[in-house]
Amino acid sequence: MPETKIILIEPNLKDAEDFLNIGQENNWKVTHLTNSFKALQIVKTEVDSNWLILASDLSEPLKPAQLKSYLNDIKTSQTLVIEIKTANNEELNSNIVQLSKPYTVETVDAINYYLKESINSLKPQHYSLAYLNELSNNDEEFVKKILKTFILSVGKKMNEMEALINTEKKDLKAIQEISHTVKPSFEMLVNHKGKDLCQALLYDAPDDKISSDVLALKDEFNKIAGSISKDYPNLIEA
Repeated sequence: MPETKIILIEPNLKDAEDFLNIGQENNWKVTHLTNSFKALQIVKTEVDSNWLILASDLSEPLKPAQLKSYLNDIKTSQTLVIEIKTANNEELNSNIVQLSKPYTVETVDAINYYLKESINSLKPQHYSLAYLNELSNNDEEFVKKILKTFILSVGKKMNEMEALINTEKKDLKAIQEISHTVKPSFEMLVNHKGKDLCQALLYDAPDDKISSDVLALKDEFNKIAGSISKDYPNLIEA
């Protein structure tokens, strides 16, 4: 299971120091950041990690609720955002878990609860049905058909692409054609890593990175296919 990590977004350096001391006492692995943009970059890069983000209500440029909403849109692995409210800010947001400053023993108890109940029980989510459900008006049979097609058709394309990088001279044009073909499939399943790898192979990958990007794309496909197979055990036989 991926390691749980805590990101503290806290512009107040004294408060941050208090929390880091608490984290050290409790053997938490804490990364302190002063703004939410840096947190986004870390979470988007380390896509296979589970995260607990503690965001001060003073966070910029995205407030905690905005950060949570954005992560829900772009991310397929699990992240819990907790808003840390200052004493003089009584505004409530029912869509996000909230704790209050100052950082105290009560903070530790609450965070340990969420670490146990919310983070450690979550698994990376390699695909989402949000787009397909919206497209089909929640037609389950349509969704299953698309998922089956993804496993069979995209799986075949991944094998073709891997074979191309194992030839003496890589056929870049053929690799790009396959990337162009499969990119919409990753987009339909809201898998941004796969989409970005296809994009890189189409336009940005230098010669010395083509092989590694192809293997990374196939690995991402395998993760999606494995997750689908667990969620729909008899899908291929249907």
